Amino acid sequence: IYYGWRDSRNSPETAVTFEDDTPMNPDDVAKCSEILDRLSVSFKWKKGDIVVIDNKLVMHARKNFVPPRRILAA
Repeated sequence: IYYGWRDSRNSPETAVTFEDDTPMNPDDVAKCSEILDRLSVSFKWKKGDIVVIDNKLVMHARKNFVPPRRILAA
């Protein structure tokens, strides 16, 4: 299972790579995804809620969502 994305420029099979563009082993990618899912935290959003994260300390999730949703990044 690959966790990349598919669009006109990307294929899941080649989107997840090392820095030198060498594809990662699919089993390793799956294991990393399992660990990230296990360590993730979810919470219920209410209108007006905001979240501020430091991307040097944490990763933001890539979970499915129901539109509409605004993401503001700086």
